[in-house]
Amino acid sequence: MCISYESLLGYDQDIFDQQISRGDGFVKGMDFLLQKNAGPYQGWLAYTLSLARNRFDNINNGDRIRSRQDQRHEIKWVNSFSFPKWNISATWTWGSGRPFYTPRVRFIRDNAGQVVDYDLINTEKVVNPLPDYQRVDLSVAYKFKSAYSRGEFGISIFNLFNHLNVQTRELDLAQIDANIASEGESSVAFRDLLLLDFTPSLFLNIYF
Repeated sequence: MCISYESLLGYDQDIFDQQISRGDGFVKGMDFLLQKNAGPYQGWLAYTLSLARNRFDNINNGDRIRSRQDQRHEIKWVNSFSFPKWNISATWTWGSGRPFYTPRVRFIRDNAGQVVDYDLINTEKVVNPLPDYQRVDLSVAYKFKSAYSRGEFGISIFNLFNHLNVQTRELDLAQIDANIASEGESSVAFRDLLLLDFTPSLFLNIYF
């Protein structure tokens, strides 16, 4: 006997097919790397140029749109110093903004022109860029050794300058409902989901 996932989850196949938009996509790009070693210093500068596009039968009339993973430019600069007693490293990362998909919101009005509800039209997407991504990380470690082991302990700081990086952006449905309920406003609200901010941590590594 063969049981489909749709049957296990209680899906109706016709409804399931209507909710899934089939399509295709492609990714292309180039990577560049410059590396330098000099005494205690080791570092490299990396650059990625990429293009990612998707096409879905039921979205935007089948036109190609930016993939959620589409980040046109990314630069990473890594610097590391290794001394007899210390390891010091710093990394700077910058990336151009990834896209987010905004569905069209259709507001429903009563006979008096007051907004009473809304619909989300997910087959029509407006693709807008998120803010650029930027982060500096720093790590300092003291090295030690004994007759039986060696190791290091230190501190690492993720996002040293506390740059607010947006992971994604979505419609704030609760705020839209509140606007309609309180004042009948037909305004669209968004909510940003942020990545980690300034995050220090201590570490201890022991090797036997």
